[in-house]
Amino acid sequence: MNDIYSFFRYILPGAVFIFELGLSLAILFPDSVHKTLDSSVAKNPHFLNAAVALILGTFTAIALGYLFTVFFRFPALFLIDYSRFVLKLSKLHYIEKCSLILRMKKEKCIKRRKTAWIIVSSIWFERSESSPRIKGATARTQSLSNILNSSAANTIGTFIAIIIVIETVACNWSSTSLSRVIVVTFLLGLAFAAQLDSCLDAKKTLQEFCEIIITNTLADEHKAKKQTLDLSKIKISILSAMKWPWLP
Repeated sequence: MNDIYSFFRYILPGAVFIFELGLSLAILFPDSVHKTLDSSVAKNPHFLNAAVALILGTFTAIALGYLFTVFFRFPALFLIDYSRFVLKLSKLHYIEKCSLILRMKKEKCIKRRKTAWIIVSSIWFERSESSPRIKGATARTQSLSNILNSSAANTIGTFIAIIIVIETVACNWSSTSLSRVIVVTFLLGLAFAAQLDSCLDAKKTLQEFCEIIITNTLADEHKAKKQTLDLSKIKISILSAMKWPWLP
């Protein structure tokens, strides 16, 4: 199931981009689109074979989706910041002897966030099999991660579609009308706002979900270690009293 989600994570942003751009151009320049679809070249089955068109369209959607996924990793807007969470865990002594924390404290902005993400990822996947809590939450985490990646890539794709539409309208203003421009602007603006909101909501949900699971897991481990240490101290005290009973 995760493989299917990963596949759609790449193909959906590209497919959405093609749909948004095609619909916008169809609204803005209906005559040109109609002439293109009604041309003898487009109707020629030897030129536009359904199977070939489907394969090319699929690969195009995957390629665009992959590019959008790469693009969205650049802005700090979409990068989850776990730095404060890592420092909190360090102050609680839930994580110790981690050289990356010292490095993270010296870093700034994006580098600091990336280092914190590495620390959180190592904590999670190190316990993905040994901790029942993390093991049980992994599927939900993967689902939220796929939603975040898809919505972020869709946001980037819509933004690029808006730029292409603006450039096309600027070069062919005489071929369209103001009312059509307003309709397309509203639709693309609404799509961009909805996808951005979905992206930020998925980002917040994923961050808080992971922080809760990791905090509870490390708290249990810390408590278990403390109990083991206390038992060891009691055993040592008992053995010392039995060996040297005259000692207070």
